[in-house]
Amino acid sequence: MLGDTGIGGERNAGYGLFDLDISSVEIESDTGGEQFVTLSPICPRDAEELRVLIQGDVSYTLSERSGWISSPDASHLRRNRVWMFAEGSVLAGGDKQMGRLIDLSPDQCPHPVWRYGYAWPVKMR
Repeated sequence: MLGDTGIGGERNAGYGLFDLDISSVEIESDTGGEQFVTLSPICPRDAEELRVLIQGDVSYTLSERSGWISSPDASHLRRNRVWMFAEGSVLAGGDKQMGRLIDLSPDQCPHPVWRYGYAWPVKMR
């Protein structure tokens, strides 16, 4: 169903359509490094985790995430905005699960609207 309706923004204009192709990908990761590249956006869970992520020699882009809610009960509402570290950012740490799920539901929304903000880290030197 997602392949026919699309994912992401501007689905009503035909964007986000796809055909599913399942394959296996192996990513080699340097387990000895103190830095990682994230393959997903990250929303730090607190100020301490933010401090760990940006310590040392890092390079990152911040990205504002927003958009419409895809729900029959709230399709007329926009999600609250959040700033996250963008995919491809090089950050420090990553020895434990970094990031969090964040509820971006506006006050009028009858249900939570979750944004995935956990890192998908690939260690590097």
